[in-house]
Amino acid sequence: MSIELIRGELERLYSLEEMLALSNDLLGFQPDKIGGTASSASFARALTDHCQERDAIAALIDAVTGTRTDASPKLQQFVDDVLQAPIELKNGSTFGDFTVLRKLGMGPNGTVYVCKRGDDELTVKLLHNAAIHDKSAVYRYLTRNRMLAAVANDHLPGSLEAGIVEHTPFVAYASIDAKPLAPRIARTGALHINEARALMHGLLQALKAIHDANIVHGALKLENVLVAKGDDGPKVFLVDAGGDLLRSSWVHSDVGQGGGDRIKGMAPEQLQGHGTRPESDMYGFGALLFEVLTGKPPFDEPTATAAAVAHLSKPPRRAKKLAPKGWVTDELDALCNKLLEKNPALRPSIDEVLEVIGPVDRKEKVSNDELVDAIDLLVADPTDGEAAISLELMLDRGADTRQVADAFLMAADLLDPEDAASAARAEESSGAVAEMKAEAARDRAVEQKKSLLFRAARLFDNKLKDHAKAEEIYRWLLDLAPDDEVAQNGYEGALKAQEKLEELVEHLLEIGENHESHSSRALALNKIGHIYAGPLDEPDQAVFAFAQALAQDVQNEQFAEDLERAAGDNMQLWAEAMQSLHEASEHPKIPQEAVVTLFM
Repeated sequence: MSIELIRGELERLYSLEEMLALSNDLLGFQPDKIGGTASSASFARALTDHCQERDAIAALIDAVTGTRTDASPKLQQFVDDVLQAPIELKNGSTFGDFTVLRKLGMGPNGTVYVCKRGDDELTVKLLHNAAIHDKSAVYRYLTRNRMLAAVANDHLPGSLEAGIVEHTPFVAYASIDAKPLAPRIARTGALHINEARALMHGLLQALKAIHDANIVHGALKLENVLVAKGDDGPKVFLVDAGGDLLRSSWVHSDVGQGGGDRIKGMAPEQLQGHGTRPESDMYGFGALLFEVLTGKPPFDEPTATAAAVAHLSKPPRRAKKLAPKGWVTDELDALCNKLLEKNPALRPSIDEVLEVIGPVDRKEKVSNDELVDAIDLLVADPTDGEAAISLELMLDRGADTRQVADAFLMAADLLDPEDAASAARAEESSGAVAEMKAEAARDRAVEQKKSLLFRAARLFDNKLKDHAKAEEIYRWLLDLAPDDEVAQNGYEGALKAQEKLEELVEHLLEIGENHESHSSRALALNKIGHIYAGPLDEPDQAVFAFAQALAQDVQNEQFAEDLERAAGDNMQLWAEAMQSLHEASEHPKIPQEAVVTLFM
């Protein structure tokens, strides 16, 4: 929407004298200092320019809509666009001396692109409008990143710079061939400490370098951790410092679906407005470590507000209870609790954390006899969790990945939940007790079988890159537990990796049509929309899917934004979207209150 709409409304609704009074009395801007007071048209232009320069357009619109009942309703939409609109640039477009090559992703504070400048390829983050209204915070954010540019560490991005181009604040650094850790954890679940140890060491080294330079990071979370392939294994990078300074953005996005993700690593003192200190980063590291070890955040809250309350007042969940059995030791469990202390003074230092996590050792290569013995031990008793852990640890000593993965599959295949239930039932003479024990035995066997399958799936998916085999295993897991979120994400990821997009759409469509939860149906339909809007490049289908997703979850602002972005200014697509919304509202599973909200 153009700024010309505001100028036009000023001219339509106000005389020159009324406009001068509005500027002076309501906005506090003296007309003689603004200029252009010779006519209504010239002052309307001068006033809107003045407000735009001072980030006061929203205040101007508030003044107009508050004093003129016949003001265009599009003015309020403009306010929403100014506060929430993300930066969207097309491939090949330019801003400043950057040329956009491709979009990497979008977060709560900014959109990230790979760009070219001269011969250099850079990762560039452009801040959203929602994150830049506090100019003081923006300049602090840029200053922190400029200070960080002087810190040299193998686990921090190189050639870091920060500035403002075409009124848009940005941070750029030399591109890294790496992927965020967050999607991996979401797709395949928790990491054993032996797999995570080197990554945690890298993060702590980066954090120590930052703290030694008298700087803080302020935004430790999985989304800000990149993992690249190194000569000696995975190499980790810590990026996107300063997000704590832009924290107002999560307030504007406090929606029911996942709003708490935006502040899941913020320390209580940060939420209380006391600012970030090194101890705050340790809290953030604690939340990150917890999620790596368990696959879940320390507080399971649906909104940013609820998450903030939990960080301030609730004890965290126990990592040992949420992680796969045997993966988190008592020492690691206690470490997570200490890192998540409400009192900053009680949190451990980086050196104390390293002592508990332990060194990154180069162990003696495992022999073939040792590997065969470990496999035989697990196959002999697939319920032996310690045997499974011991076998997986041999990967650190050079065990053949495929042999280990196949062993987990073999053990899972031998474990039959119904056999376990029958055995438990046979041990009891009382019918009621026998059934109770049979059900408990069946549930244990299912969880044990799932654990073995997850281990195998992770190895085929991440290590062996055998995505077809991973797809097969994740499908097996979904047969065991249809609502398992990690299995669901893993299955979708395996299909994407093989570019089986049509199959993925069919799978998501089945969820979108049949799942009991309307929020799960909505999420599946929204994912379909992104597939059609992206790799399949079918805008009509994308709009149809986004509209159906919004109809299922009408209060989800992100779904509404996806629909608006897909339809754009195409009135035909909007007509199809409205038709889809109407048809979706008649679905027997959509709640009646959602229908009312949708068409209010």
